[in-house]
Amino acid sequence: MIVIEKIHQQAKKNGKNGANGCVLPLSSTVPAKGFLEMATLTGRLTALARDMSIGRKITLGFGMIVVLLLGLGSGGVLGLFVARDQVDTVRRLTEARFALDHAQALLQRDIQGALALFLATSTLQTLQKTPDAVAEVSAILARATPLVAPEDRAALADLKGTLDSLDAGLRALATVQLSAEAQFAEVRALGQALEQVFAEVNADAVATGSANTVYMAQEARMRLITARMTADAYFIHPESADFSIVGPALDAVGAKISAMKRIARGTPGETRLDGARAALETYRNGLHKARTLLDSRTETVTTHLIPAEHRLVETLQQVKTHAETTQEAMSQEIERALHRNALMAVGVTTAVVGLAVVLAWLLGRSITGPMGRLITTLGHLERKDLEHRVPDGERGDEIGRLARALESFRQAMQATETLERDNTRERARLAEHTQALAGFNHVFEETAHELLAATQTQLDHLRTLAQAVDGLADRTGGEARAASLAVDQASRDTDQVAATAGELAASIQEIAQQVQRSAGISDEAASQTQSVVEAVDALSLDAERIGEVVDLITAIAAQTNLLALNATIEAARAGEAGKGFAVVAGEVKSLATQTSQATEEIGQRVAAVQGKTRDTVAGIRRIAEAIATVRDTGTAIAAAVEEQGVATRDIAATVQAVSSGTHDAARNVQSLRERAADTRERAAGLVEAVAALTRESQALREAIDRFLAQVASV
Repeated sequence: MIVIEKIHQQAKKNGKNGANGCVLPLSSTVPAKGFLEMATLTGRLTALARDMSIGRKITLGFGMIVVLLLGLGSGGVLGLFVARDQVDTVRRLTEARFALDHAQALLQRDIQGALALFLATSTLQTLQKTPDAVAEVSAILARATPLVAPEDRAALADLKGTLDSLDAGLRALATVQLSAEAQFAEVRALGQALEQVFAEVNADAVATGSANTVYMAQEARMRLITARMTADAYFIHPESADFSIVGPALDAVGAKISAMKRIARGTPGETRLDGARAALETYRNGLHKARTLLDSRTETVTTHLIPAEHRLVETLQQVKTHAETTQEAMSQEIERALHRNALMAVGVTTAVVGLAVVLAWLLGRSITGPMGRLITTLGHLERKDLEHRVPDGERGDEIGRLARALESFRQAMQATETLERDNTRERARLAEHTQALAGFNHVFEETAHELLAATQTQLDHLRTLAQAVDGLADRTGGEARAASLAVDQASRDTDQVAATAGELAASIQEIAQQVQRSAGISDEAASQTQSVVEAVDALSLDAERIGEVVDLITAIAAQTNLLALNATIEAARAGEAGKGFAVVAGEVKSLATQTSQATEEIGQRVAAVQGKTRDTVAGIRRIAEAIATVRDTGTAIAAAVEEQGVATRDIAATVQAVSSGTHDAARNVQSLRERAADTRERAAGLVEAVAALTRESQALREAIDRFLAQVASV
């Protein structure tokens, strides 16, 4: 890969310098045009690799490995299928060999052995197992025929006819053996009867007293016994007796019978000797039949059954030998196939491992270089060096996306740093504004307390005056009543009424002056209250601006937190290579969280200041309304006092005109009573207004105290 990149770089240099001035780093035998085309193709592949995502690179590498593994697996599976067929053939041949061995053993043990034992013993019991053995061999051959090679199946099929012929011969041999045994029994019975006849002949010879006859009878009997015993032994075991002596012995017995017949001619013994000759011939014929059956049995065994059994054994041996040869060839072929598969597996495995190593190296190189540059950039960011741009942002893979995200993060950090500087300046300005507000609060507190104290003093004095007016009105009413009861005392009391009227006029004048001063104080309080309202409104506007700045900082912190989250996700995708970036992203996320918490706390404080400011504005407005009410009430009191002054002047005029007559005095007294009642009512209203003004003043004091406490807490 390094060589290819060098070639690509050299090609770029050559392209810049021109085709005529290029100097190729490779052998001069390489054509320049082909070299440039190769370099161009290499550059395209390099750009494609740069734009290809890491996941696609890994997928492509694993795809190539999987293709090789699939090729290896396909070859292995194909080899396994071939080996499976060959192993199945070997298995079938092995089963066929075992079956043929079993059939061969049955033929040699149960059939060949039975025939040999039959020839030795001539007993039918030795042939009892042969039908079952033939049937079992036939079943074994039927099972083994599909298992052997096709060229051996015809031989096994031919063995079926031989086996059927063997079975038929065994059955015929059993039939002959039964006939022979019956004939042997008949011959033995004839021999016993013949021996009894010769016993009677011997008795007749003894009765005649002829020594020669007795000798011949004894010798004939001995010859008969010898022939009979030899025949019986031969029939029982042909190999144990010489049947050739039986005929001469019987001929000798016949000659003796002829000699004795000549001697006994004309006697009763001649008839017995004729019966003996007839019995001898019958016995001879029975022996001949038995000998014929025995020879037929032996011929069947020796010329038919044993050769058939030998053919079966030889054919089975040939098929078994061919199966062994085929099995050995198959085993060798399986070994060669397994060896080829092993070599192919080793080759493909080596290729897969080599390809995996090359892909791992290429993938690692395509990741470690850009990741190293990103780590260097993260080091700059860690040192708060935000002037270096993040490299590899033009790549189209995950590293390019990570670089672009890191560049966004760097820009966000720059914006955050700028916002922090702006926030610091804003906090300094807010601190100055807060300090100024604290001074203004102090001045406002002193002024408000002074105004409230002065207002309270005037209210107390006004309350005293109202009470005095109320008492004066009561006294005026009493005097008016007294005047109405004793008009005649009016003249005497004129001086006193005049003095009282003077005092009342002075009191009313004093009340008017106090009300005027109270109105001036109320106007001053209203003016100061309006200034406080304007200052608090300015404070509310500043608080709202601070809230906007806090919202801006909160939005920036949220964007920074989102960028940190994206960086954390990209770091998680990068795996081990993104751990350092994940730590930086975590620190940025923590800083964004702290900034968000700080701005949230500032926002809460600003919201609290705004709320308290609104409460203060409302309280101050209520104070302004209360002051306006006090001013209106003072105006009403001034009007009432003015009316009282008018009434007092009327009283003075009345006192001066008391001499005009009792009628005018009574009318004036009635007017005075009405005026006194009205004054009393107005004085009561003034007392109530003063009480309400006192309560409003106390509420204003409490609102101002709360406002100052809230401002101080903020």
